[in-house]
Amino acid sequence: MPIYEEKRQGKRKCVLILIAAFFVLYMPFQLGERELRWDEVYYAPMALEMNLLNPNTIAHGEVISSNYPMYPWMVSILYDIGASPEFGLRLVSVLSILAMSVIAWEAGRRAVGIQTAVVSTSLLISSIIMIDKGVDGYPDMLGLLFILSGWIAWFTYGPARGNWNRAWLVSFFFCGLAFYTIGWKGVFIFGLPLIFMRRPMTIWSRLNKPGLFLGVAILVFFILIWGIPRWLAGADIPFRNIPFKPDDFLDYLGHIFFFPFEFFLRSLPLSIFAWPAFCAAYTPLDRNPVFSRFLKTITVSVFFFLWLYPFADPRDYVILVPPLAILAGMNYWLMVRRLGFQTHHLLKILDMAGIACAVLALLFYTVPTKLWSAILMKSMLSQLVQLDKLLGFRQENLVIGICFAGISILILAMSIRNSPRKYPAWLHALSLTCAMSLLFWSVIYPYQTYEKRQRQLARQIREAMGEDFRSSMTIYKESNIPLYSLCTYLQCARRSSFPPLYNYEKIKIKKIDNVKELQEINGEIYIFSDEYPIPVGRPPHTRKIPVNEEKNIFLWKFPAAEAGGAVK
Repeated sequence: MPIYEEKRQGKRKCVLILIAAFFVLYMPFQLGERELRWDEVYYAPMALEMNLLNPNTIAHGEVISSNYPMYPWMVSILYDIGASPEFGLRLVSVLSILAMSVIAWEAGRRAVGIQTAVVSTSLLISSIIMIDKGVDGYPDMLGLLFILSGWIAWFTYGPARGNWNRAWLVSFFFCGLAFYTIGWKGVFIFGLPLIFMRRPMTIWSRLNKPGLFLGVAILVFFILIWGIPRWLAGADIPFRNIPFKPDDFLDYLGHIFFFPFEFFLRSLPLSIFAWPAFCAAYTPLDRNPVFSRFLKTITVSVFFFLWLYPFADPRDYVILVPPLAILAGMNYWLMVRRLGFQTHHLLKILDMAGIACAVLALLFYTVPTKLWSAILMKSMLSQLVQLDKLLGFRQENLVIGICFAGISILILAMSIRNSPRKYPAWLHALSLTCAMSLLFWSVIYPYQTYEKRQRQLARQIREAMGEDFRSSMTIYKESNIPLYSLCTYLQCARRSSFPPLYNYEKIKIKKIDNVKELQEINGEIYIFSDEYPIPVGRPPHTRKIPVNEEKNIFLWKFPAAEAGGAVK
């Protein structure tokens, strides 16, 4: 049997490959195309209403519980520059991944060498779960960046250099930032692995250092500047709401059973390369055993915590990717020397499956619409997707879709041809992930972004309001009406097409618990409501703008009160 050998790639070439792959995987210029969705609809108004003098996470005049100020504050800076609502939210997440890849590069380089840095960075940015969650506008990636920075700082200044005062001080500073981003979860995940560290990294004999007390004081400072404003507002008492429901037990059993398999699939291709770090046969060959033990302690402790934690979310799984990627990079050469041919064989099977998907994508864009309609109407897909939406975006994305699918086929064909003779295993895996990402950006993402209902509705409302729409105006809404996404789009208007920059009107959206609160107001009243008549103590409404006719929601305008005060 021939011996597997890989030719080491040059540093400059590897850096260029990783930069190109990052842009393909995360497509920064496409981040703003998809409308706000899920919890993004809350983070956008939080960022628009962020005030550093009162760092509460406020949306429409109401404190949103279980949220933290760092992420919306950073997004608000991008909004001030002119970023769109979606782009500003998601760019922070993507930049956090970029920063984590730099940390993984530097950690791998210092631990073993350049090739370890390349492999670690490649596996981090190409992990499926990182790509999937990294393009959403959530604070998790930013919080993970601070946690990872705290771990690396603790090891660098503590076990590696012996400066435990600085280790505690710097690591707790990052822990405080993690708390200010994702809350108590960040503090717990940061501290959990440190409890299980063994010699020479055990913490129990280093708890009397002055740096520890200063670090804890920094963490307490972050907790207080978050907690005091919220406690004064009577909102978000810590641990007040435990999200446990009696009917969650079966879901928890399912999580216990499926979590290892789910994480393996979600973390591909990283999971293919990560296992040697936990194989006892490879341990004596470890070139940096202390750092490896540090990373393995983090991975194992957090893995079992997420496995047993009843409320673990797939977004929480991402915390395992950076330490696993660095570990995989450190043990990469040991693995490929023994199993290099088998790894390439497995990846080639996935390449062929990817080519089949790319051919389907090409057919999707080239086969006439009438034929696709006939095929889909007779298939199960007609019950899963909206045919008008599925076929409607084809013409708009025809050129990009065909180009991306064609490039995907080219990348996969080159991987099959050149592996393992010219392509190292890490590059083969990265090429496969990039090719599949191109298919996502060519078909799935355009499907998700085709309908921009909230943007269109906001534009229609602004046009209907005409000159009545102005800065500093107040629009009220009843407590049972969310409309967070619509109100965000209502406040922004594009000021230039290239580069795409936006202005944000300083409109105040205020949530009210009782419509009778409006009887004390003398000026004009605009209110989102699903009831009529609205008891505001005014003459009949002068304008009625439809918002959601299915749910009977309209934007009502009532004239100013007559001279002498509001009518009671």
